[in-house]
Amino acid sequence: IMPSLVGSEMCIETAIKRTVQFIPAEGIVFTSPKTKRSRRYIRIGADCLELLKEYRQHQIQERLRIGSKWARKVTIENGKVVDNDMLFTRWNGEPLDPETVSTWFPRFLEEHGLPAVHFHSLRHTNASLLIAAHVPITTVSGRLGHAQTSTTLNFYASAIQSADAAAADALEGVIKFGKKLMHEVFKVYHLKLVKTNCWGYIQEDIVG
Repeated sequence: IMPSLVGSEMCIETAIKRTVQFIPAEGIVFTSPKTKRSRRYIRIGADCLELLKEYRQHQIQERLRIGSKWARKVTIENGKVVDNDMLFTRWNGEPLDPETVSTWFPRFLEEHGLPAVHFHSLRHTNASLLIAAHVPITTVSGRLGHAQTSTTLNFYASAIQSADAAAADALEGVIKFGKKLMHEVFKVYHLKLVKTNCWGYIQEDIVG
């Protein structure tokens, strides 16, 4: 199941309101997300937004080229028919079968000399990178759409442990740097005191 990204919702926060899947004997159908937390908003960066806008412009050109063959309406969940404003579609604007992406992805990786992984692995990579960046687990869980934070904690326990180890190493580095810095400060301060005392002795000798 893949989130359906709708063009009218392209903004800094992207809404995930429905999913699309292929069901034998029914074809491609839209359904509501599995849980309340699955129905969510995800903030995206400016670079990603710019790429989506560029693709929208490409789609508009294709839509004009195809003309009347473009599917102007689409049936979503509960049989509701709405204007077709989907961003990722088939060549004629019809809903895209998620398996199409899964089939295309391995070829894309091979052509670009990238490691062979499943398309769904991108979701895990995203979560692992967020955890490594010390993003709060509640935020990571919310972006993934997990019903409970405990699901995220259990599933990404290894990544969390690695991030915690990295945090410990970073803290140790900070402490070592602090100790070295304080040592240098005390060293300079000590030399200053010695010089001050020596100057005092010289003054006493001159006065005497």
